[in-house]
Amino acid sequence: AEANSTNGALRRKDYDNLTDKASELQAHLECLDDELAVFDMPLSDAREYLVDKTEADKAKAASVDEEIAGVDAEIEQLLSVRDRLLHDIGSVELQINVQPEEMDRFI
Repeated sequence: AEANSTNGALRRKDYDNLTDKASELQAHLECLDDELAVFDMPLSDAREYLVDKTEADKAKAASVDEEIAGVDAEIEQLLSVRDRLLHDIGSVELQINVQPEEMDRFI
């Protein structure tokens, strides 16, 4: 019974993976259809379509660039926090290693 359950789960996972792949391929096919449609358009319409598509692609690229810049800023902030924590840990380790007769210096 357990083998059948595992087998069924694997088949379901395979089915889900194939369904996801089919969806990706369908979306790609639709994009290709849009690209091929340019060849059936009058030249002025094709030019307008390509200009619009280029502008949309530039806007998408700018959005991605902004997102990357935001992530970079977050990484820098996290690295700063990490460095501050490492410094604090070093200070605590130094205080732990101080001999009792030297403690007066730190108080």
